[in-house]
Amino acid sequence: FANRFCKLIEKKAKLLRKFGKPIMVPIDGQYRAVDPSQWPDEMIARARVGLGSTRKDQRMAMRREVLQMQMAAYQGGTGLVDQQKLYNSAKGFITDAQLGDASEFFIEPPKGPDGQPVPQQPKPDPEMQKLQMQMQAKQAELQAKIQTKQQEMQLKLAEMQQKAASEAQIASFEAQQEAEIARWKAGQEAELARMKAVMEAQTRQNLPDNRPGGSLAS
Repeated sequence: FANRFCKLIEKKAKLLRKFGKPIMVPIDGQYRAVDPSQWPDEMIARARVGLGSTRKDQRMAMRREVLQMQMAAYQGGTGLVDQQKLYNSAKGFITDAQLGDASEFFIEPPKGPDGQPVPQQPKPDPEMQKLQMQMQAKQAELQAKIQTKQQEMQLKLAEMQQKAASEAQIASFEAQQEAEIARWKAGQEAELARMKAVMEAQTRQNLPDNRPGGSLAS
């Protein structure tokens, strides 16, 4: 009976896809717009019939094992599991345990207007964060050093003018100070460029070769 009922559901889905209009459907305690015309051409309904408490206990135990494997893969950053799949496992466990609606225990990952899960932002790499903080500190140090040098030069120039130093002496001092600032600035900028190159190389290394948008090699 369950298998024949699935066939009936499949036929109804095809009719809805061809003739149906967008409808509001309660999903996890919230009404959401569903457009049957966007459903795939082939939809398969499968029957899952409980065979007593023993079968349910076995299914819940298997869900626990699957969830543990998913958590290990998710924490390992393998890309095999995302938040939506974790939510699906948790929701299935709540349903099998007959504990109520999954939304009472877990928050479903956000979905876009097309109903597809929103892509997750990659977790920040601690080493990358450390390198970025070092770069920011270097940049701040560079600006502070230049400002300090410029202030010292202005004070020295004012002192030289009070002592009636010659224009040649003042010009020579300005040239020396500006050259010193330029040398120090060039060295700091070279260090910043090196750190940036290391960070970009690590970023490329952490990116997968193939993404939804295509291969990075192309």
